[in-house]
Amino acid sequence: MSNKYQEVKDDVASRIVSACGRTGVLNAVDNDKLHGDVKIRHQAAKDDIKKRFGEDGANDPHIQAIWARIYGLI
Repeated sequence: MSNKYQEVKDDVASRIVSACGRTGVLNAVDNDKLHGDVKIRHQAAKDDIKKRFGEDGANDPHIQAIWARIYGLI
């Protein structure tokens, strides 16, 4: 059962990343419209990417996708 659940999560994440294209999953979302824990994790993911990879990395859709998964956003 949990293996199927993970497959579904992976499929959904893949579709989200594809839909966001070159914009990136984190840049596609307006942090001001988020609330609670999701808002905090979204901002933390963006800040962490900038700190580790600089401005270019912060706009890289592949890096954004990885960090969105790490922070449990997708």
